[in-house]
Amino acid sequence: MTYATSTAHLVCQTRTGITLAKAIDAVAPKLDSAIGLCYTPTECYFARYDHDGLWHLRLLSCGQRLEEQPVSLDSCHGPYEVRLFDRKKELRWLCNPEDSERRGTAVVVGQDIDTDPFGGLGGKSQRHDIPISEELPSQYLLWGQCDSQRYELPSGWSCLWEPRIPPLWVPFAELPANKRLTLKLIEYIGRDPGLAGEHGNCSVVMERLTCLELAS
Repeated sequence: MTYATSTAHLVCQTRTGITLAKAIDAVAPKLDSAIGLCYTPTECYFARYDHDGLWHLRLLSCGQRLEEQPVSLDSCHGPYEVRLFDRKKELRWLCNPEDSERRGTAVVVGQDIDTDPFGGLGGKSQRHDIPISEELPSQYLLWGQCDSQRYELPSGWSCLWEPRIPPLWVPFAELPANKRLTLKLIEYIGRDPGLAGEHGNCSVVMERLTCLELAS
């Protein structure tokens, strides 16, 4: 791909040595109807954010009804990686496995970042402005079709199910039966590093998750 000169920039604001709870408290209130993608050693699951915190679904002992529960942010049972996003920005947090207090690195990615999103915490964060030449809308097709009869779901959630995989609960309201969802993202194109970039080559330098949408 040939590089085209552009004045557009993607901003990455980074703070190190921060817990997941503090990162979410600093950034998430500025996001609009944020969706979370959480990773633990045993599973990957979706979550949703509101003013009371980050929530995910868990099966009750009866095995059919699900209940919203808060994501365990700073315990050893919590996620080691989280991506929390809306249509304009994304917060990424990755735990440092050598930190006994589960601190890690948080990065806010977006194009409309004028002030430090971690400014309310004190201290300093590092800002990187990445030149970009193009934005490419893209998507991931999620496994499974909507099965609203298999589980009793709280309002605002849907179940994606296929026989070969466990059910996937997504914060998407009123998904029609047998329909699929896509995870939307933007791929940012920028100049390759080194000699390849000097010769005009470019590639995807960053991606940013944006939303869940009904597959067409």
